[in-house]
Amino acid sequence: MFSVGAGCDGVDANQRDPNALHGDGAIIISRGASTATRVFVQLKLRRYAVPSTGYTYQVSLQLLRARDGERPEEPATLTFEHVNHDDLFAIVERMRGSTGLAPDAAAEAAIGLKLLSEVMIREKHNPLFDPLRNGVREFIVKLKGLSPSAQ
Repeated sequence: MFSVGAGCDGVDANQRDPNALHGDGAIIISRGASTATRVFVQLKLRRYAVPSTGYTYQVSLQLLRARDGERPEEPATLTFEHVNHDDLFAIVERMRGSTGLAPDAAAEAAIGLKLLSEVMIREKHNPLFDPLRNGVREFIVKLKGLSPSAQ
């Protein structure tokens, strides 16, 4: 199961503690064991309003359990900042209300799509993304056209 908890108050980017991922303004998305992978992953996003460029998020990914179900002695972690022109918290909520996906699946799809599409926008001249551009654009247009009662 994928669960999300959020307190979505923005924090000034100059006043933030880069190590503080819990509390107000943090969203914690945890995925439990699936029958296919049995990998436990915890993704934490924290939103900071940046007036000129959009929202800055701190994304942290930590391996909680390996494929065999064992907890690593020193979990692998990855943390980076991601700037996005959209409020990802609002997008997750809109997708939960309009896609017909289970709430956890909607959150997974929203976060994955927005991380990828924002990189594609910034890397508009990179041919790596050429095979994806039209399909992602069509998919986003279709998502935006869904009514909130699609569930």
